[in-house]
Amino acid sequence: MVNLIGGYICTLLLLALIVERPSLQRGEERLRAIHHALHAIIILFLVALYLNQSLNILNTGLIVSGVGFILRGFGIWIHEAGHFYLSWAGTTLHFLGGTLFELGVPLTLCAYSLHRRYRFFSALALYWFAFNLPLVAIYAADARERQLPLLGASDSAGHDWGNLLGQYNLLAYDNQIGAAFSILGWVSFVVSIGTYAHAISLQKAREVA
Repeated sequence: MVNLIGGYICTLLLLALIVERPSLQRGEERLRAIHHALHAIIILFLVALYLNQSLNILNTGLIVSGVGFILRGFGIWIHEAGHFYLSWAGTTLHFLGGTLFELGVPLTLCAYSLHRRYRFFSALALYWFAFNLPLVAIYAADARERQLPLLGASDSAGHDWGNLLGQYNLLAYDNQIGAAFSILGWVSFVVSIGTYAHAISLQKAREVA
């Protein structure tokens, strides 16, 4: 049931991207138009949000925690959509489908934004990709222990990474795989913030010119 709901939500998102292309353009134009000081606040907010997500050591306040909760919830439903869409594709892709969609949807949005030269949107989409990676890292590293609560599952039998790594006798490497996802998350986070800052600098240069 949760896979079906996730598939429905993801389908609506993809249709919105196809239909609402002018809205994305208007959104990009509005981001270009805002004051540089507000961009600085946005960057600080994104940094706090990612630190809260990755390290879970900062008491970053109600707003940051609330946005993080919304993004995590949205990512979970996209994850479930991956299982729904790839349920026909064999055991491996069925187990991997959740992670593929959780990471693939923001990467697709990033690639589309780059193609359309929406620099701010591409940076934010890459940031969304980075935001999801700590969750994937925790999930993969839990393959042997299977302690994480699973949406829509009454026991650990539905653990994607536990089943996937177990299928290929890779359970002994769950912590290393989780660490690799975590490192990729930090790299993607830094690149996304750098891309956002570069978009600001290009906008400043246009204003001066």
